[in-house]
Amino acid sequence: TLGNLLREKLLSEGRKPYVIPVGGSNSLGT
Repeated sequence: TLGNLLREKLLSEGRKPYVIPVGGSNSLGT
């Protein structure tokens, strides 16, 4: 999914992924 691609990109850049609960009840999810 788009969220997973973003997470992989962030992980590859050495950053903490903030889109783990994609589509969840968080404010970052779509």
